[in-house]
Amino acid sequence: MSDNGGNVIPPKQDRMFILFAVRDDARFLSHRETQAIWQRAFVRADIPVAYSQGFNPRPKMSLPLPRNVALASECELLVFSLAQTMQSAEIIDRLKDQLPQGIIVQRCGDLPGKEKVLPRIVCYTLKPFDHVDLMKLDNEIQELMLAEQYIASRQAFGRHKARDLNIKDNIKSLVLDQGYIKLTMQVDQGVTARLKEIVESVGLNIVMDIEMITRTAMRYEGTINEFLEN
Repeated sequence: MSDNGGNVIPPKQDRMFILFAVRDDARFLSHRETQAIWQRAFVRADIPVAYSQGFNPRPKMSLPLPRNVALASECELLVFSLAQTMQSAEIIDRLKDQLPQGIIVQRCGDLPGKEKVLPRIVCYTLKPFDHVDLMKLDNEIQELMLAEQYIASRQAFGRHKARDLNIKDNIKSLVLDQGYIKLTMQVDQGVTARLKEIVESVGLNIVMDIEMITRTAMRYEGTINEFLEN
């Protein structure tokens, strides 16, 4: 179908979201592997995902906040566009047998408008190994939260030069609660603290001292949260 000028009129596209959990062995999937799993699942489930225009069309779907390998999550977000309208319940039903064990769909719904999906606040729960001295850890956390700054040194990598960064401003809340570290951090488009840096700031090693990290909640810029929470 074309208009009077002969230009192709793109089909109407419905933007939608899926909230999902990543548990068990699925947490060892990389960001790219997770993207590929969703793309294959949509094809097998015969869900009409919209594609980009041009010489190399790609499915219009994204994971707004990449997840590190080994990171579990209860709040991952997939944003995608459909070439044809479908009900959320039908999408969930078609996907239920197409995803690997450990990836669990929690909700699906419409995401009106064209507002960019930008993560702003992320919450984590970190489980230390049994050998970690919790009393010492609690003191380290309290000292960090009272400090005005904590400087993390980053090595040169690719186009990025070596630099020292104050990551303290990214840490909104950090407490030890019943043996678990509860972290709330701010995501900035410029500089965002890395989990490894925050763990090191309280005297721990993210590999040797932390048994499990789970992303527990995310909030986004703008009005998008209203649709995700309804």
